[in-house]
Parts: sequence; C-alpha cells; structure tokens
Amino acid sequence: MPATHTVFDVARTVTHLIYTGALTRHPNLRIILPHAGGAVPALAWRISAFAAQPALTPGAHLSPESVMAQLRGLYYDVALGANPHSLSALLELADPGHLLFGTDHPFSPEPLITANSRGLADYPGFSDHTPRAIAADNALPLFPQLAARLAPLTG
Repeated sequence: MPATHTVFDVARTVTHLIYTGALTRHPNLRIILPHAGGAVPALAWRISAFAAQPALTPGAHLSPESVMAQLRGLYYDVALGANPHSLSALLELADPGHLLFGTDHPFSPEPLITANSRGLADYPGFSDHTPRAIAADNALPLFPQLAARLAPLTG
C-alpha cells in the first residue's frame, strides 16, 4: 500500500545509513529523501535515542546529537508531504533550506499532486519567500551545473 510502505521504507533506509556509518564515511554525499522524509520526522527522536544504547548498536560510535545532526543534514522533497501535519513535523527536524519541491509524478494521481502543490503554497508556517525557495532555489546548490545554466536567465 503506497500510503504506508514507502514512508516506512524511507525511515528504515535512513536509519540503516546512519547506524552503519555510511553517512559519516561519505560526508559530501547529498541525499534527498522522498515524501517529506516519510516517517523520519515523526521517528527522528526515536531513531536518535538508540545511539545512547551502545548494547543495541555495537560499534556505531554515535550519539543522539550526531544522529539528529545527520538527519538535519539530509534534504527532503515535499512530494505528498505538503500538508500541515507533515510540514510541521518536518520543520521541527529540517531547516526550510533543505526542503525541495517534488510531485511524485507519474506515480501519484493528478488530484493528489494538485492538492500537494496547493498545500505548499498555502502552508501558514512559511515566510513569503519559502514556497519559492522550496519550488526552485533550494535545489540549485545541489545541482551546480543546472544553476550555472540557469544563471543567465535568473540574473
């Protein structure tokens, strides 16, 4: 069921990347999590809390703070996550500069994509420029060649 499987798969994968040390070994790796991070924002505290239990995570050499820092360093597309519930949880975890626009096209039906776009534009917790940043500007540092090609167009 797409309503649940994907969001938990994202959380499971990110937890694996952190606890196996993959994100530490590759500090320049930029990862964009789909669907507003899936269940990650809701589970962030729980994911980080296990770092304080070395018996459960032998050899991980992590702290709850380092796990939270790694979660904050990820990027999150807002496909199917631009709604008050998901965005409020996501903004507790991630800086708005780490949010990126996504639609999940062609896998999501058009009414969901339209509702998601509307939810992004109407979210009351954003400053006036945040939806524009999420829609375009936040992605440019991740794609420097695209940014260079667009520079003449954006001035």
